[in-house]
Amino acid sequence: NNKTFRDRVVTELIETEKKYVVDLNLAWKIYREALVNNHLMEVKEVDFIFGNNWEKLIEMNNGISKNLEKFEKDPAKIGGIFISEIEALKKNYGFYCEKYDRVIEVVRKRKTESGELKVFLDGRGGTGDEKVLDLQSYLIKPLQRICKYPLLLKEMLKWTDEEEEKRIWQGLMDATVKMQLLLGEINTSMK
Repeated sequence: NNKTFRDRVVTELIETEKKYVVDLNLAWKIYREALVNNHLMEVKEVDFIFGNNWEKLIEMNNGISKNLEKFEKDPAKIGGIFISEIEALKKNYGFYCEKYDRVIEVVRKRKTESGELKVFLDGRGGTGDEKVLDLQSYLIKPLQRICKYPLLLKEMLKWTDEEEEKRIWQGLMDATVKMQLLLGEINTSMK
């Protein structure tokens, strides 16, 4: 039935949000801290790469993750989570995404200028662990995540009966529209 399909999408949203928060924390711990502590790059360059707001992304998305888990069985509130966070999402993701192309260029340029940095980055942040992603794979995650929200909300909406579940449907519709508008603004700012 439709509720079962919607529950699967809710579970996917929750599980991928938890994984995303773990990845943000890993990137901070493995790359940001090591780049600064080992003097592989200047602090201002590292701050530029992590958008001066990586910690805000971690904090905000950790809160979103906890709220999603809290309301897993109450889909009427899931749309509200995104609506209540829309300004923070706009500020934090907008700021990060706007600079993304320049960030990647700085990483590429510095990697070619410094053999020590190249070894560090090619060695997955000095861990050598194949499970650890390269820096650029972590840096693109916020862009991928902000694009995923409207898709998951729309998928939840698809499995919600507008007539029988009016309150749930309306909350998901409002959140989907707001997230799609936000994504449009972010896309425009990146051009």
